[in-house]
Amino acid sequence: MLARLQLAALHYNENAIRAQAATASGELRWSIKYPKYKHGDYTVRALKTTPTSGYVDTLMGLLFEEVVGNPQQYQDFSEETPVPEHFCAQFVRPDKKEAVMRHRSRFFKST
Repeated sequence: MLARLQLAALHYNENAIRAQAATASGELRWSIKYPKYKHGDYTVRALKTTPTSGYVDTLMGLLFEEVVGNPQQYQDFSEETPVPEHFCAQFVRPDKKEAVMRHRSRFFKST
């Protein structure tokens, strides 16, 4: 899980400041979105250039030059690093039958 988080951070850092995409003639590209909360109105957004993944080459080079030669120091470090529990584990999950019963009772009240 920690490795996924670190890879996501690397990807974000490399692609955070992408330029606006342009056509072959040099005209800037735009996109029109129709979000539900605007009830039919639109929002204009700038289209960005495609994301890059140049950091992968650097990581692969490090992997085959340093980690494969002496992987023990990286294994020791990864075992010592605390990994937090899943976010969903913090919440109490209701019993499915009880949740369905509560859902139905809100809409089918007998008065």
